[in-house]
Amino acid sequence: MTDRDDELGKALRELEVPEHRPGFHDSLKTELERARRPRRGRFSIPVSRWGVGLAAAAVALIGVFVGIRGPGGTKLGPQPANAARIAQGMARALGEIQSLEGVLVVRDSLGGGHTMRWSFAIAANGDFRQRQLPDQGALAYEASTGVETSGMEGSKPSVYGLRRGLAPGPPDEGPSENLLQRDFGAVTRALLDDPSTAVHEGRYRGRGVWILDLNGGLHLVVPEEPGDRVRVTVDRETFLPVRILETLRGKLVGEIAVLQPRIDSADAADFKVQIPSGSRADRSDVGFRHMPLTSARAIVGYAPLVPARLPAGYRRAETAVARETYPTAQGRNPISRNVVSTAYRRGLNRFVVTTRLAGSNPSVWIDPIFINESVRVTPERVSFEEGALAGRTGRVVITPGATPHVWALTDDLVVTVSGDLTRAELLEVARSLGRLTDG
Repeated sequence: MTDRDDELGKALRELEVPEHRPGFHDSLKTELERARRPRRGRFSIPVSRWGVGLAAAAVALIGVFVGIRGPGGTKLGPQPANAARIAQGMARALGEIQSLEGVLVVRDSLGGGHTMRWSFAIAANGDFRQRQLPDQGALAYEASTGVETSGMEGSKPSVYGLRRGLAPGPPDEGPSENLLQRDFGAVTRALLDDPSTAVHEGRYRGRGVWILDLNGGLHLVVPEEPGDRVRVTVDRETFLPVRILETLRGKLVGEIAVLQPRIDSADAADFKVQIPSGSRADRSDVGFRHMPLTSARAIVGYAPLVPARLPAGYRRAETAVARETYPTAQGRNPISRNVVSTAYRRGLNRFVVTTRLAGSNPSVWIDPIFINESVRVTPERVSFEEGALAGRTGRVVITPGATPHVWALTDDLVVTVSGDLTRAELLEVARSLGRLTDG
């Protein structure tokens, strides 16, 4: 029986596997969600998808405070620290850092508790790499090509994952860091502006820190059970976040910590997965192709929308175009056709502008950026008086557990702006959108 099973397994592995149909990953994710045990946490994921949560958690923590510095890059020093000043300094630091490495530890209390560890590296150009500890499972993403590679590093040949045609970011299927929300940093900045946020000094692992206590939950680790209090611990010497602790009535909901952080020390080798020679690829393709923005019109048949005004320091980074790709909003919207997705970056900050055809019945569209059903959302209606959206009504969503974004419909397009922006910045970008002119 063992010999026959081995032969059958070998034959199956040698089969040529076609690329997945549109909507495959959405359907698969739905089935996996149904199969999960009740009340399973965000990071308690099937082994085959272990990499999905890492970058989300890493940047969730990094995005709260990558560095705490005052205007002009000066340290806060002996001046009294407060949440508003820390939030302002964080935005500057995020825009200056070119790479960040470290070890991520995620802990939750579900099912008796889980603790997971990964090493990670994130670059300002969008590349990232993560390795599960201690078994060497690895995942890497190359932003310029939209290709993600995952597998078990080592000398034994195996099957490895090769996902291509990924979008730069939401609402379309992008690298694994986007599947569980990357942009908690912008949400946390909004919370930190709350004057009720308490800030005091303390000690953590033998080091001097700032400790910030926020009321309310962030859905960081367990989306179904947000806490009622979040404590953020920031190292005063390095000005880096070292811990986020979310509790509910004093009991642990989730904890995220970054150990051994290193700034601007990564090189190209840090963003590769070393696939064993002889390994076979399990391929999938989301449908996007990376190209110059000026080439997009010939593919999609319309002039893409681009912002005339960008927040200080942001630059256009990469554009990806898809003739057809998976539906947004976890399959609740129509199949997306003729999509243009462009990322704008400033250090580790990023926002994404997308356009796609609305089809013959635009009224069927709902918010393209899916919000976890456990998160209560009340979109803010806004009216646009200039640019390509003039005369239209859009909706702004800034809430814990969701990527900050604005979306709107025109006669022919569905438009989104999402990412590491404040409410004012989101609206400024959306109001300045105009048709790309030749050249």
